Amino acid sequence: MLERVLHMEDTSGFEEAPSGPAAAMEAVKKFGIGKLLIIVIILGAALWFFVLAPKPGTLSVTVKEIDSGDYIDGVQLDLTPPGQKTVTKFSTSSSSVRFDNVPSMTTDDLDLQIVPPEGYQVVGSPASGLKLESGKPKSISVTLAQKTNLKVSVSSDKVSLGTGCTSNLAVSVTNGGDAPATVQLVGDEKLKEVIQSEAKTVSAKSTTTFSANLSAPDKKGPLSGKIRARLTNSGDSFTLDVTDPEELRVSPERLEERVSPGSDVDKQFTIENSGRSGEARDIQAIITGDLLQLNPQLNFADNAPLKPREEKILTVQFTAPSVEGKTVGVMIVSSACQRIQVPISVTVQER
Repeated sequence: MLERVLHMEDTSGFEEAPSGPAAAMEAVKKFGIGKLLIIVIILGAALWFFVLAPKPGTLSVTVKEIDSGDYIDGVQLDLTPPGQKTVTKFSTSSSSVRFDNVPSMTTDDLDLQIVPPEGYQVVGSPASGLKLESGKPKSISVTLAQKTNLKVSVSSDKVSLGTGCTSNLAVSVTNGGDAPATVQLVGDEKLKEVIQSEAKTVSAKSTTTFSANLSAPDKKGPLSGKIRARLTNSGDSFTLDVTDPEELRVSPERLEERVSPGSDVDKQFTIENSGRSGEARDIQAIITGDLLQLNPQLNFADNAPLKPREEKILTVQFTAPSVEGKTVGVMIVSSACQRIQVPISVTVQER
């Protein structure tokens, strides 16, 4: 009897339900592998379509003239997405050109060809490496310059000038065309605010020298770019190195001479730049006051800029009056940054 009871207990217990991966596999079997695959495919397609698939964007192209910033009418713009047809549009004189539904996130760059009207040329490469991010707009700017036969050459490709100081730079412009050209010099890139010049007419097949005004800002450091003929891309590279102003000294600081009537006076002054970094440019000397009546001659040893710790000699020559008396005046020594006054007196007396 006991054996029968034990036998019944062994065969009447519940089977343990599957769990973990086994339960998942059991559920898949009951649902059907085919149905599950279909759902996965549908979800993947939805994820791609709504989230991952690149969406077309918008490309806006602004076409303006260099320097003036005016919109230019009639510029042909040919946009060709990879493997698709070319879409052609033309610029207007009032707004940008807009391309809609442009493929984005392409492996290859978009091909944008710019065909300027007669008399213009494209500056730089605005359409290189052109791509759009998925669903986002993109704007680029195209700059056109007038076509000319001008050649611009600066007399020095680098000038040192003290902060807040002004100087001049000789720039030659050659017109190789068959018609005269009105030229005004401007600076581009970091030179926009430091270069100015008056407009001049350069005759055909000729060269004209301009005196470009340089104005150093208050912040030290190099400013590089091009000096160009306005509205054109014809220019020459130039760097303005803004430094501390020079420190000029004139020796002697004053001059008092006693001479015989009608005698020749020949005196030398030493001009020194005692600064550490600034280069003294445009050094000049003039005589004012009654001494000017003696027609004094002032001559420098050379016309080169005076570098830091350098000096040069200034010679002053004149003929003393033929009668007794005292003649006074002031010699003014100036540079791009400084102005020094040196009092001079000449007393004529019989020996």
